[in-house]
Amino acid sequence: MGASVLLPAAWSSAAPPASPSSAASPSSAAVALTSARPRTAAVPVRRPRPPAPRTLGALNALMGRAVQAKGSVHLSHAFVVTDGRVSARDEGDARWDKGTLSFDVTDSGQYVAFRTILLPDGIYERSLKEWSDTRWYRFRPQDQDPFRRDYLAELRQTLDPSRLYPGLSRLAVTRGTPRTVDGVTCWPFTVRMTLRQLLATVPPEMRWDAAPAASAKTVTTFLVDVHGLPHKVVEFTRDGHTTITRTSTFTRWGAPVTVTAPSGPVTDAATAG
Repeated sequence: MGASVLLPAAWSSAAPPASPSSAASPSSAAVALTSARPRTAAVPVRRPRPPAPRTLGALNALMGRAVQAKGSVHLSHAFVVTDGRVSARDEGDARWDKGTLSFDVTDSGQYVAFRTILLPDGIYERSLKEWSDTRWYRFRPQDQDPFRRDYLAELRQTLDPSRLYPGLSRLAVTRGTPRTVDGVTCWPFTVRMTLRQLLATVPPEMRWDAAPAASAKTVTTFLVDVHGLPHKVVEFTRDGHTTITRTSTFTRWGAPVTVTAPSGPVTDAATAG
């Protein structure tokens, strides 16, 4: 009975049952059935190859392509001075449409807080402090003063880290061991420069008033994923007893983002008294 259960094809044979000596044993039948099963080859696990730029220019090219491919992002940016208190914070969404940037960002600090919307027809700005003028104002490109033009330029650099340090593309970057940022494996790339080199890349109206010491240094670490997308950028500067840390965190890459003009009344800055 054991052999007939393992080999039911024998039941349909018209020949007389085989003798016990010639009948297949249960163990040999099981081996036959086992050997007839298809074998699945082991699939090797491929680990992602880390990005390998060696200069800031190569890293910028990698990040720039990845940023434009995704087309949108949510930014959280903090500016912290020596004592650890957050001196300023930017929070908002941005999108790139065929390379054209639009964003809706709120900038809050100890004494000022305002919301800025950038669209192709200009910028919309509103103070968020109750004691100040809280009307919406529109500044067309031709009506923007040097401060607003430089503020926009700095925000463009912050939102797309590949634009952070123009003119310093030859600086070397060093890659560290991977770490996890919000559940994503990222590789840290570190670039070192003098504070004077850094300030040369900052729009004039956004620069420090005091001249930095020759010994002042800045160290910036870009945390990018296997595709080159930046997930966090930390810029640390030391000038004597003063330290400044700027941290940008990027989330929701590629998520739908809509940037629209304010729905309420808007005053044209060019005609405002």
